Amino acid sequence: CRPGDAAAVNAQPEIRELAAAVPSPPPVAPPGPIAQSVAIGFRSVYIAAALLLLVWLASNMREIASDSQAVVRRFGKIVRTQPAGLLIAWPRPIEQVQLLPGPERQLSQQVPALQAPTEQSATLIGPGGGSGTSLPADAEAYLTGDGNAVLLSATLIYRINDPVAYALEQPHVPAALDRLLHASAVQVAAGRNLNDFLVVPD
Repeated sequence: CRPGDAAAVNAQPEIRELAAAVPSPPPVAPPGPIAQSVAIGFRSVYIAAALLLLVWLASNMREIASDSQAVVRRFGKIVRTQPAGLLIAWPRPIEQVQLLPGPERQLSQQVPALQAPTEQSATLIGPGGGSGTSLPADAEAYLTGDGNAVLLSATLIYRINDPVAYALEQPHVPAALDRLLHASAVQVAAGRNLNDFLVVPD
């Protein structure tokens, strides 16, 4: 046994005696009423924030009706479409959901006249077209193939088969449908004579 080892062995009982002589720290006092109130307040805030987070995450989960369809935009860009059924999307403002009528639903649009009747057209057509009845407000005169005038009033019926194209051009759809119907009416009227439009009552 070396002298250093013997000194270390003799020092161990002294270290134990010093450790036993050091008093242990007093027990921690329980928090006071103010500290407890603050802890309860923070806990309530955490719970409320967690509930709000869950509500926000589930805000874009919805059921799409059987006669509807949806277009999902992510930061303004269309990323997918959703037919009828359960839709799960990221909450706003990450994703926005635009509901549209389904392809089976028929939509109608009343097509107005291009311009108000002028004095010349009123003189040509007359107050009631010779029948004594008032003309519809949306009726418009078109020239037939034999040079006469015929009054046409129409309601456009259409369906949305391409939801992406409709969502991109939705602000311009009514005007485009009006132009399409007026162009078709001009073509139909010019390709027929006035007798083709006459209806003889029973």
